Amino acid sequence: KWTACQLPLELFQEIVKIGTFFGEIEWLHFFAVCTTCLVDTLPGALNLCCQILTHDPEGGPARIPLPLFKDLYTFLTNVTGNIDEQRTQKLFTYLEAEVAKQGGFLQPRNFTNKHCP
Repeated sequence: KWTACQLPLELFQEIVKIGTFFGEIEWLHFFAVCTTCLVDTLPGALNLCCQILTHDPEGGPARIPLPLFKDLYTFLTNVTGNIDEQRTQKLFTYLEAEVAKQGGFLQPRNFTNKHCP
């Protein structure tokens, strides 16, 4: 299907290499790695994930469930090697408090504001 969309095979191979995908590929992890090919930063990639995966209308807050965000964040930090367990725990603790006020949903402003660790 990749080539049917006329996308370069080299790009597909690079995404598979970055994500260390073998056998069955988890779609959301593959999708997350694809976003890193479009945006240069982890927050930018996660913002794009929110924009695409949300059920909110176009131009809305782009909310996604916190567990989904945590899964994507953890996966992307593992494949990029930017793992800092202490920072990750601080981030998740901060986001859990913010999301508790928002019905369990996270939006990009929660992880892009100046107060976010």
